[in-house]
Amino acid sequence: MADLISSLTQMELTGENFQNMFQDNLKQIDELLNSSKGKNIVAFAGLTGSGKSTLINYLCRKELKVDEDDNIVLKNPSDENAMQIGITSVSETFLPKFCKYRDVLLYDLPGFCDSRGMLVNLFNSAIIKNIIENADTAVIVLVISEDEIIAGRGKLFKELISRLETLIPNVVLQKRSALVITKSSPGKNVEALVRKLNQKSDGDAVMMWHSIGCLAKMQKAHEQKIEETDREQIIEAIFNVPQKPISLVDICVTYDYSLLSSFKKICKKEIQKVFQNYLLKILDVKLINSLPISVLADKINQLKKSVDECQFECSTLIVLLKTISQNILESALVKMRDKMRVQVDNLILLCFIEIEQQKKKSESSSLIKIIREISVTAVIREISVTAAAFSLSFLFKKIFRF
Repeated sequence: MADLISSLTQMELTGENFQNMFQDNLKQIDELLNSSKGKNIVAFAGLTGSGKSTLINYLCRKELKVDEDDNIVLKNPSDENAMQIGITSVSETFLPKFCKYRDVLLYDLPGFCDSRGMLVNLFNSAIIKNIIENADTAVIVLVISEDEIIAGRGKLFKELISRLETLIPNVVLQKRSALVITKSSPGKNVEALVRKLNQKSDGDAVMMWHSIGCLAKMQKAHEQKIEETDREQIIEAIFNVPQKPISLVDICVTYDYSLLSSFKKICKKEIQKVFQNYLLKILDVKLINSLPISVLADKINQLKKSVDECQFECSTLIVLLKTISQNILESALVKMRDKMRVQVDNLILLCFIEIEQQKKKSESSSLIKIIREISVTAVIREISVTAAAFSLSFLFKKIFRF
């Protein structure tokens, strides 16, 4: 995992690297895209190392333990249904992950202010946009540790809020999210924690969430024990947030507009690939000689509608590119339609040629049959005449003998 993260950090954001990363993570990306469609979701966002994965495992009652350094970790690290927990500044969450809690999907979003480069951030942003915009309702949970709020008198916390407000511009974040303070001081209730944070940071950083009942805490392990009473308060704070859709996630800040031309090239190649496969399902040119005229006529009708009826968004790559910018798919399709129509016209022409050849063969066969029938009739007549002549000759011989 460390080697993968190291290599990703060093990768530039180019069209080629984007496509390579897509191919390397196709299965996971395919599972994520549209996974939230028609669902109610809770998306956990925070800085790398803030404890998002631990919090989700805690809420879902995964088996946890306290290690020798007082970190809360999974009892069974190989549990595929749990969120993998990192205890360093390097995010374990390369792409978003999700699990089900009651009738809601909980999404563990990759850490903000991650140092793995623009390429990784772009991938994550595109998938986050797809997840949040497709959901029936979406609640954002800001996850930040007590120390992170205090550090720089709330500087990191303000940066996190600013980033989320840029990402989700059309909502008032404080009214559409819950705040969970992780790794909080043992023995302090929420009110005592809020007082401490207001003293240690500039302004009433957390008061808005506290005033509307959308603030909770998950205290750090103490004396090798995990506090169980925080769980219900966290769940209550999350579900106090109005469950409404979020219609816009703006990811323009995650990439340079100069890269759009590279993305369009990738999109064109993928459109061509999808269309070729679609045409192949309609007509395999290798089999054209074996198809009867009625089938070929049906194929021609299907081909005429193929450019309009091809479902390009069956491609995970196209869905991802469209998420980055709707304009990518639209402009690529405009430029590709003429080429696609030429391909279709060529296939239709092949079908017509085959139909004409089959008609000619059919006409030739009919002519040969007629000729054969005429020949047979002529032979029969000749035989009949010969037989008749022979019969008359025989009859005359009989008469003259008498």
